[in-house]
Amino acid sequence: MVSAVDASPRLIYLCDATQKNRFFAEWLLYMIQMVNT
Repeated sequence: MVSAVDASPRLIYLCDATQKNRFFAEWLLYMIQMVNT
């Protein structure tokens, strides 16, 4: 079981990485939508 203390830095890192890779994230969502349609 993951404690909140362990999850917190990972969550912060995930949010930070998402902001830095926003273009990649949007491109990935676009590709997923193209595959699903």
